[in-house]
Amino acid sequence: MTLEFMRHHYTIRKGSYRLRPVRLEDSAFIVGLRIHPERSRFINATSPDVAKQEDWLREYFERVSDYYFVIEHAESGEREGTLGIYNIDREMRTAEWGRWVVRPGSKAALPSGCMAFDLAFSELGLQSLHSYVAAEHTDVLKVLSALGMQSEAFLQGYLRIDGVPHDAVKLQISRSDWEAGQ
Repeated sequence: MTLEFMRHHYTIRKGSYRLRPVRLEDSAFIVGLRIHPERSRFINATSPDVAKQEDWLREYFERVSDYYFVIEHAESGEREGTLGIYNIDREMRTAEWGRWVVRPGSKAALPSGCMAFDLAFSELGLQSLHSYVAAEHTDVLKVLSALGMQSEAFLQGYLRIDGVPHDAVKLQISRSDWEAGQ
């Protein structure tokens, strides 16, 4: 693989898991994860066409202020999921985090969230992260609460999933709150 297919170099490990930069060869894994019936209910529709995911990744590799990761088991290298830190506002030192999809049965949800927050606050120098989650996606809301994210707003009809409006919860965590909880 050449460096032209890697936007960033950040890799972080915590316990049994690590985040590493997404690569073009992750396309089929990403598609499989995002179209899985248990995982696709609360995210934007994803084409089952791997070539379209490859095209999306090629565009991603050209974007600034967008960090996309594969979550993997540190010892086996088995891919567990994905997450991203994006829409970074360098002036305000804020960003959105999402694209967080973990395969069914994986135990990587909490560790990957912790790694994302550590990276955002220590490596990227951000002061806060926010996320928009479908209000009915209670499992993710519970995990985000366990990570220390707090509900900032309830947004009626904010998300459109397959063209259907869904209420959303905007969650936020500041660097100081994250560090205080560690």
